[in-house]
Parts: sequence; C-alpha cells; structure tokens
Amino acid sequence: PVDVDWIDSYYFFTDGEYLYHTLPNDETQVAPLDYAVAEIMPDASLGVMRTADNLMMVFGRYSIEYFRNDGSNNFAFSRIEQKSMKIGICGTYCKTELMGDVIILGGRRYESPSFYAIGAGSATPLSSRAIDKVLAEYTESELSTCVLESRVRNRIGYLIARLPRHTLMLNISLAQEAGAASRSEEHTSELQSRFGIS
Repeated sequence: PVDVDWIDSYYFFTDGEYLYHTLPNDETQVAPLDYAVAEIMPDASLGVMRTADNLMMVFGRYSIEYFRNDGSNNFAFSRIEQKSMKIGICGTYCKTELMGDVIILGGRRYESPSFYAIGAGSATPLSSRAIDKVLAEYTESELSTCVLESRVRNRIGYLIARLPRHTLMLNISLAQEAGAASRSEEHTSELQSRFGIS
C-alpha cells in the first residue's frame, strides 16, 4: 500500500490503483476479492484519510471521493456519490488535518497546484499569489514529494509545507479570516507575511 488509515475495525488502504481493507475479525488478512476503485476520474488513488464524521476520503490527483461503511458483502464500503469533488492532491503526503479542516496541496485538472481547505462540497483557496509563484517553480514530480504537517499553538493553527527547496508556513486562522476577497495586489505584502519562506 502507498497509504493506509484505520476506520471501524478495518485498515483501509490503497496501492495507488485499488482500494482494499482488512477483514473485520482479523486485521492481518485481506480477502483478495474485497476491493474497489475510485471512479469519478481516471486518476490514481494517491491517499486515504478518515474524516471526523467517520467517513473515508480517497484522494486522487484530480478527485476526492468519500466512502462509508455500510457492511456490504465483499468490499464493506460504498461510495457517497453526492460528496465527490473534482479536485485532488499532488502526492500521498500532500494532505493533512488541521483544526477540523482537511488541507491539501493540489488542484483541479488544467489548474496550477495551490493550497486548499476542503469542506462540505467546497474547496477554499488558501494561497496568496506570492505563494503560488513559489509553487510554480516546481515540477509536478517535485510537488508530489511535498509533505504537509499541522501544528496548533495557543489555539492558532499552522500549516507547514515541506517542499524540495522551500519550507512554507501558513497561519490558517489568519488565512481563513482574511478570505479570498483580500488577495488583491495591494495586500500582497500582508499575505506574504503570513508565510515564512526559507
């Protein structure tokens, strides 16, 4: 597997193409016919993550799908069609959970990668133009090696993005307060100050 998470007494994982889970009465075993595939887009399944409301998110390069445990025969999880989104992550570790939100580095097909907060059916941009310019210095292959981490200090959430040649830090609380409307040219220096670039 390239990524794995725990949900409802199952290890749920992906090998980059198929989705599998262990047996509920033996977490060391996988039934060879208990598998599924993500179907919204023809893209690889790069990662999985359990949500706070006990659903499993499956991240592709250009898609996010949600699965719930419905106890079906064979593969025990079913896709929640209405929650699927056409946005995805650049690589397996380009996702993290922070203060109840899922933060990703990725984007939609034919768009440049950026940072987004994934909510109920929505993807809210978090990057300033200055940060998107830093991301534009990297190839898709380089971005796929990025690792996102989250930290909370004094009830303020910070996103840390470890890129091959930069480390970025975003104050999520400030970014969400400012909102996308404030991302104009005259606010560029203020937005840049939200990120530490090294």
